[in-house]
Amino acid sequence: MKRILTLALLMTFLFTGVAFATNTRVMTMGNVNNIVKDDANIWLYPSTLVYYGGQVVCEVGDYYGFHQMGGTWNVGNGVLGAFFSTVPYEHYIIPYSFDEADHRIDLFYAQEVSGTPVGFRFGLYGSGSKDEGEDIADNYNYSVKRMEFAFGASPGNWDISAFYAKSSWTHEETEMGSTGADTNGYTWEPDQPKSNTDFGVDARYWMNPWPDWWVIPHFSWGTFKSGVEAYELSGSGTTEDPFDNWLYWEDDWKETGFDIGIGTNFNVTPDVMTVTDMGVYLYKAKSDYVEHTDPDVLESDPDYPATWTCTEEVSYKAMPYFKIGLDAVVCSWLDVRCGVNSYWSKAHYKDTLEDWPPPYPYDPDDDDWTDTYVDTDMYLGAGITWGDLVIDACVDPWFLLNGPYFVSGNQTGYEYEGGLAGQVSVLYPFDID
Repeated sequence: MKRILTLALLMTFLFTGVAFATNTRVMTMGNVNNIVKDDANIWLYPSTLVYYGGQVVCEVGDYYGFHQMGGTWNVGNGVLGAFFSTVPYEHYIIPYSFDEADHRIDLFYAQEVSGTPVGFRFGLYGSGSKDEGEDIADNYNYSVKRMEFAFGASPGNWDISAFYAKSSWTHEETEMGSTGADTNGYTWEPDQPKSNTDFGVDARYWMNPWPDWWVIPHFSWGTFKSGVEAYELSGSGTTEDPFDNWLYWEDDWKETGFDIGIGTNFNVTPDVMTVTDMGVYLYKAKSDYVEHTDPDVLESDPDYPATWTCTEEVSYKAMPYFKIGLDAVVCSWLDVRCGVNSYWSKAHYKDTLEDWPPPYPYDPDDDDWTDTYVDTDMYLGAGITWGDLVIDACVDPWFLLNGPYFVSGNQTGYEYEGGLAGQVSVLYPFDID
């Protein structure tokens, strides 16, 4: 079958591979995790963990509910962190039979080495199912796993990090034949992974050209390579026609993203900070799909195409993008925040089909289209401090407009689900000097 790369998938591509990296405070200021100093920075730059020891953090959101909890501890000369999450690893490289890997744990450690903070993160995903019962015909073995490694350092005014991840899976099924050797079961793999790896780098530099002004140039680059081979079972499992499997289709694809920009922090007063960011984001992806003809067909018709291909290419440009945010202290226990990010976008898709034999259920014509649009998101937030407890919320604007249902009679919330906030972060520092 033909595999389509959609922009919905492409826009989920993250250099760090962490879907929940931005916490509520930096999100409500316009998704500015890379240009604001915050404990959320540890997901981009593990070395910054040295500044955030001794705290517990919880994340709650509309989509995954209570999806993350973890803590950091000052241990000797360093800081140790551990986080648990319900957010699985989902990607189209994983076969549809089990399509995701459970998120097991993220471990951090950071300390200063000769005055330079260094740190690392290890993330582990994995899940599976296996049946080895007496009914051999029902036996199977499914498993998927992913490991992520990130290393960072913060020499001087720099924050630098590198990220690497590897994903793999096992998919085995057993078929029973009626006669011959296959009566003991024929185990085969319907799909097998090729090399599935991610690699990325992030960097930013803090400049302080004027009092109360910080200028932060930043850069990110990431690439993802993956592939899969899918097999079909042939034969009836008899002595005369034993089971066998043959390569049905294979797909190799590559994604590359690049982001460069310059941000600012301006302390208008000790209680008011504005942030801005402007940059360029580029993304390209290519899929090389090859379908193979059944060997029995080729045997009966040697002129039939042995293979046919589909090459898909997608590009996305945000030239430029803008981010603007505000964080203002209203009183000793309340901050208000707002933010906007606007991507001036252009997306292009093209596919090229070669040697596809007619008739075929898919349109044999090549596609080539371009969309130009602006993607703008706005955020409203609040931060509440109660003693040492900090609660950050992304406030639902419909709640502010309509009020509670029992007062207005109007449904509130995105898609009329109702609610005061779409995302909430809770932080409690327990190791305070």
